Amino acid sequence: RKTLSDALGTSRLEASVVDVEVHTADGQSVRVHVLPPEDLGLVHAAGLRVYPLRSAWRHLSPEDFRIVGTARQKADWILTHRFCSRCAAPTALDPDTQSIRCPKCGQMHYPRISPAVIVLVQRGRR
Repeated sequence: RKTLSDALGTSRLEASVVDVEVHTADGQSVRVHVLPPEDLGLVHAAGLRVYPLRSAWRHLSPEDFRIVGTARQKADWILTHRFCSRCAAPTALDPDTQSIRCPKCGQMHYPRISPAVIVLVQRGRR
């Protein structure tokens, strides 16, 4: 059985993967390794299959799907904030504050929170 490490090579895989920490509903810490979209072509070329996240819900428990979805969002945030928006210096993850911090100017970048609420308003039978 071929693995992602076989497909990309260990050094390439370690350079490409975004390592993300996600917490389960009961507070346990889980490490998830996310491969950036630009490396998916290499996976296909190696004969491995990649499934879109939206179709993964059929194969995962609700909790695992939440963990994978959160990891994907966090990895996208990390990949799009590699440089400071204030001074353009390379940034680094700050595990103490769960932020991305600029070591040059001190700017802290936090993940975007986009809450959604679905509401049904009824009046009688309407």
